[in-house]
Amino acid sequence: MNLNITGYFIYLSITIFIILRVGKICYKNGNIFVAELIPEAKIYLQLTALSLIPMVCSSSIKEYLQGLEDTFFANASILVVNIFNVVVTYVLMFGKFGFPEMGVKGAAIAMSLSRLFYFLSLVFYFHYKHTLHFKFKIFSYVLMAWKNAG
Repeated sequence: MNLNITGYFIYLSITIFIILRVGKICYKNGNIFVAELIPEAKIYLQLTALSLIPMVCSSSIKEYLQGLEDTFFANASILVVNIFNVVVTYVLMFGKFGFPEMGVKGAAIAMSLSRLFYFLSLVFYFHYKHTLHFKFKIFSYVLMAWKNAG
């Protein structure tokens, strides 16, 4: 038997098992227990919505660095940022070290801070390690057309 087919079969079996197991936990006797979490999820998504912009930008920078075969800093900073996120989430959610207990709002703030921290660390690293030279030919064409028109 082909090992690729066996691997796919095992992967598919594990995935189906996990889906059924989670479905059994979330859906019991016709009631979905997740519905009571919707107001808190709404708060979380509203507070983390703006942090999607630095997350997308940092993902682009990370992929560019991987294209340059400069992967160590990007991957190491992910590890540091994840540890930072776990610690700050714990502190803000449960009100440790003198911070007020914030619950889901604290988790959202911690996630936003960690995304911003990751983006800034990649930008500073990229700025000091690499240089980019952009050539926008369309601007030169527009400039030439503007000069010829006047």
